[in-house]
Amino acid sequence: MIALLLLVVVVLAVAAGFALAVPRLRTARLRRRFAGEYDRALLHHDGEVSAAENELTDRLHRHRTLRLQALSAAEREQVVDAFRGLQVRFVDDPLRAVKVADQMLGELLDRVGYPGQGRQAALSVDHAPLLAPYRLALGTLERARTTGAGTEELRGALLALREMALDVAGRDPVATTERTAARRLTDRRPGRRVTTADRPGGA
Repeated sequence: MIALLLLVVVVLAVAAGFALAVPRLRTARLRRRFAGEYDRALLHHDGEVSAAENELTDRLHRHRTLRLQALSAAEREQVVDAFRGLQVRFVDDPLRAVKVADQMLGELLDRVGYPGQGRQAALSVDHAPLLAPYRLALGTLERARTTGAGTEELRGALLALREMALDVAGRDPVATTERTAARRLTDRRPGRRVTTADRPGGA
C-alpha cells in the first residue's frame, strides 16, 4: 500500500513538472524564432503571455499555408546587383533611391509569395531580426514624402530595405534554419534634410 502511494506521488510530481516545463519550452522556442517580435507582441497584448504566444503561434500556422518560392541563382544575383546600383544612385538622389528600393522589395516579396495583407506578420516567421529596421525604414520613407528626412536617415532606410531584400532572396524561404542577427541601421546623425522638392522633377 505504501509503495503504491509512493508511486502515485512520483507520477503526480512528474506530471506536475511536465505541465510546468511545457509552457517554458514553448516560450523559449517562440523567443528564439521571433526574436524582438516576441517582446513586441507581448507589449501589444499588455503583457499577457498566453495572448502574445497564441498570436505568434498563429503566425507560424498561417506561414505553413503559404506557397513560398525560392529564387534561382540568377534571380538572386539580379537582386544583389540591383541594390548595389541603388547605393550608387543614392549619392545623387537619396529619396529616389529609397523609393525605388521600397518598390523593388515589394516586387521581390510578391515574387517569392508573401501576401500583401499581413505581410509583416508573415515576414516575422523567417526574418524577425530584420523587421524593426524594416519598419523604421518605412517610417522614414513616409516622413520623407511629407515633412522630409535627413540624408543619414535615408541611408539607414536604404540599408534596411537592402538587408531585408538580400535576406529574402538569399535563402530558401521554405527552410526553417535559425536566422542570423540583423545588421543595425547606420548611425542616423543629423544631416541635410531631403524632401520631394530636392529631387529633379519633384515627387
